[in-house]
Amino acid sequence: MENVLSIITFLPLIAAFFMAIIKGDDAEAQGNAKWLALAATGFTFVISLALLFQVEIGLPGYQLVEERAWLFGLSYKLGIDGLSLVFVLLTTFLMPLVVVSCWRMTARVKDLMMALLVLQSLLLGSFLALDLVLFFVFAQGALIPVFLIVSFWGAPGGATAALKFLLVALLGGALMLAAIVSIGQEVASADLEVLAGHNFSAEPIMLLGIEVIGGRQTLLFLAFFLAFAIYLGLWPLHTWLPDALAEAPQAGGLVIAALVTKIGGYGLLRIALPLFPQAEAFWAPIILWIAVAGVLWAGLAAFSATDLRRLLGYGTVALGGLVVIGVFSGGVQGIDGAVILMLSHALSLAALFIGLIALQDRLEDGQASDTAHLGGLVVRMPALTALMVAFLLALIGLPGSGAFIGTFLVLLSAVQAQLWVAVLAGLTLILSAGAALGYARHALFGDMIREGVKSLGDLNLRERAIFVPLLVASLGLGLMPSLALETVAPTIDETMAPREDLRSAGETLRLEVPGAEGQGASED
Repeated sequence: MENVLSIITFLPLIAAFFMAIIKGDDAEAQGNAKWLALAATGFTFVISLALLFQVEIGLPGYQLVEERAWLFGLSYKLGIDGLSLVFVLLTTFLMPLVVVSCWRMTARVKDLMMALLVLQSLLLGSFLALDLVLFFVFAQGALIPVFLIVSFWGAPGGATAALKFLLVALLGGALMLAAIVSIGQEVASADLEVLAGHNFSAEPIMLLGIEVIGGRQTLLFLAFFLAFAIYLGLWPLHTWLPDALAEAPQAGGLVIAALVTKIGGYGLLRIALPLFPQAEAFWAPIILWIAVAGVLWAGLAAFSATDLRRLLGYGTVALGGLVVIGVFSGGVQGIDGAVILMLSHALSLAALFIGLIALQDRLEDGQASDTAHLGGLVVRMPALTALMVAFLLALIGLPGSGAFIGTFLVLLSAVQAQLWVAVLAGLTLILSAGAALGYARHALFGDMIREGVKSLGDLNLRERAIFVPLLVASLGLGLMPSLALETVAPTIDETMAPREDLRSAGETLRLEVPGAEGQGASED
């Protein structure tokens, strides 16, 4: 199929355009909007499955490349490799489930479906863009539907949370745009394939009277790193994330935590590491300690959360720290673990948010996620309780889950880089596990403290059907992680190649911090 990547990217956007033509806001119009959104997301998923037969797994480089002239000498260029393939499939797999989970919504359904469809297109474009400017347009464009979803369908504090998110993310976008402009002045290209072969200067420069070790490459690397750290929710740039998840509608929180944050991890692997290997190796020791501090903070903060959405927000911050530890620990195992963690985290979070949607559909006072208003759900909703417990255990890394495999690989790589980073990250994960199990004890197995819970019914057929593919995918990732690892292996090997070449040539910049020896650095 020609132009399959463009079809996958823009099909949801086209559906959103036609949805805008639907007149009225009565029950019939709402139903038509839901069916159109389901058809668009479902058909996009089916087409994306065809990529499994068109993309040669194990072959390095980009495939199915589409390139056309765009604006001001820039190109519209899409392409796919193993890394982008897993994130594209994750996005197209989850979006139909999000639409079906919202089936009982009645307030401004058409507008919400349009926002979700637009967001899906922008997410897919971010994972497929091979031009830095095009990537910037897609990634920053995703901020708009997220802002609208949190503002208009969220809790009373949604407008404030959405504004905080937008301001922080725009700051990261400004840094990214400045770096892209600087790259364009030096290379006269924004093509990722061209930039991968360019060696950005790492000679020290003076900036405002301060010597910048690593020079231009350091400045470019830090700009991209900070932008992606904001998307990922890395401490201390995380402040938008718990608030956004707590105030967003359940479906919006699902998409933000499970998919939008993955732009950050993907960007680190696609742009920051391969383009700026010397600066990455130089800053890696400091970044590792920042990441482990974030995991520690998230674990402690989780104990203060009485709302599952905020608890999942802190869990997402902890995940960002683990992903960064894996990416910057300097080994292939760490990056493998980071990818598995992102995939597993997305599946578990999606299931937990869908469980909250099922509760929200039954409780009219908006207290579906607050432990102070729940308790005894196991009596009235045993199927939901079993699924929530299963996915909470998967989220915290129960052996046999994808999170366990990912965490093990990340910590194994961290041990080889900086032992104390691995030790502290491993110990602080116990805090997150304790907070998650504490929520389960109070909300699912505690005393039934409110009358409304006594009349709840268990999951219906539609809701059970949503959980089945999530359960199958989560079990498959945990029991057969090699399927995902073999898919991303060529990309990860290419990502690590520049840094390995620098180590062999002795060109890695030197940074004197505790544990830097583990990074394999040597004098320039």
